[in-house]
Amino acid sequence: AAKLAYADVTPGPIAQQTSKKGESYNVWALTVPPNYPVPSSALAREQLTRGGYHLAALLRAIWP
Repeated sequence: AAKLAYADVTPGPIAQQTSKKGESYNVWALTVPPNYPVPSSALAREQLTRGGYHLAALLRAIWP
């Protein structure tokens, strides 16, 4: 699922930022294709549906 969600997403150059506490950390800007929300939304919908079925099966097993 992750391979499909992140297909054609490319990281940009590394940059450093400073947190509110003054600590430095690294960040990368991501370049995403114009159609990125479409496949990732479909994948998320599919995973939520599967999760719902698994939850229903678990609840049926606990409370028959």
